[in-house]
Amino acid sequence: MTQLLTLTAGTEVDCVDGSCGQVDRALVDPARRVLRHLAVEGPGEETGRLVPFDRVESVAAHIKLDCSRAEYEAFESAAVAHQVPNLSGAALGGSIARTVLDHTVPAGEVEVRDGEDVRADNGRLGRLRGIVVDGDDGRIQRILVTVGHLFNKREVSLPASMVANFDDERVRLAGSKSQLMKRIPV
Repeated sequence: MTQLLTLTAGTEVDCVDGSCGQVDRALVDPARRVLRHLAVEGPGEETGRLVPFDRVESVAAHIKLDCSRAEYEAFESAAVAHQVPNLSGAALGGSIARTVLDHTVPAGEVEVRDGEDVRADNGRLGRLRGIVVDGDDGRIQRILVTVGHLFNKREVSLPASMVANFDDERVRLAGSKSQLMKRIPV
């Protein structure tokens, strides 16, 4: 039987020889609905690393990779830092440049982040909390969504078949809010 892996932001990630950081975001192939990379950020790291899904060995309380810290450090950077003019700071006599990080997103992939809007055809349903993937092939099986309002929030697990598409800013579900809410267990 296939192991299902639940991935959420902040999950600890270990290499074979020690900790390498925490999950920041997932990068998925939206057409195939497959997890391709995890963006992992370590303590004191400014940019983190893109870890290919096939290097994930297991997920329990934390994610175990099948590589050493040295191999992890050789993975592609998860973000690129560059300097941009800081016009407001310069006007006040402060710094004339500031550092901005641009996330690295491989071609054909989109970012899936904790807290993204999950939208029905007619409006917002909730916020993304995580994804559940097949441990063998990375195929997305479920999405974890926080629904409700201030005093009535709950986390629900929706089948991936309810997802119309993933894009860089949100997850879109197929159906109206009322149709989808009827399918969500109480």
